[in-house]
Amino acid sequence: MEFLTKPLPEEIRANMVAYIGCIAGADPKKDYLDKIKKAGFKNIKVVSEINAADLFSEVSCGCDLPDEIADSVVSIKVSANK
Repeated sequence: MEFLTKPLPEEIRANMVAYIGCIAGADPKKDYLDKIKKAGFKNIKVVSEINAADLFSEVSCGCDLPDEIADSVVSIKVSANK
C-alpha cells in the first residue's frame, strides 16, 4: 500500500492515472498507523519503507513520476500484534 508523507498537489490528486496507480487515493502514513492502533494492534513497527520513485523503478513500469510527488508517496510494510 502507498501512503503519503506530505499532501499531494491538487492536479495529482485529481489525476485518474495517479488514482489508478494508488497514488492519488493514498492515505497519509500517520493516519494509517493511527487506524492500526485504534483497531487494537500493539507493538506497531514500520518494517520497511520505499519511496514511490524507487518503487516505480523496481517494477520497471517505464513510468516517470513527477518530481513534486516522488518523495511524497511511500510504500510500507508494517508489523504489529493484536
